[in-house]
Amino acid sequence: LTGATGFLGAFLLAELLQQSRVCIYCLVRANDVSGGYKRLKSALEEYSLWKAEYEPYIIPVLGNLALPLFGLSSDDFTILAESVSIIIHSGSLVQKAATSSCLWEFQVLVSWCRCTEETTIPHPQCTHLLL
Repeated sequence: LTGATGFLGAFLLAELLQQSRVCIYCLVRANDVSGGYKRLKSALEEYSLWKAEYEPYIIPVLGNLALPLFGLSSDDFTILAESVSIIIHSGSLVQKAATSSCLWEFQVLVSWCRCTEETTIPHPQCTHLLL
């Protein structure tokens, strides 16, 4: 799940945790796993969504949505890709005016998604068209 520390992402994370008991890998910017977990927990707490029973199911993945391979090493990215069965992308950069560098970061994500569709996902769903 990308964007889990944002408004929409926090509600998606809570709903996924409420509806199932599977591990949710959440891409989060932080210096360490503990810091990433704290950011995710804080996002849920901010909207009164946190439940202690969620703790073992939240797995922070330290990275950056705007970087190739999310800023992960090639090996770590491969392990992540082999560990997840669904990608839910709710991450975004919220600002009033986009710069050309912001548009480049979006292009990096689109390029990654196209690569993923062609190589690993038999039936990709473009949820951004549905939202």
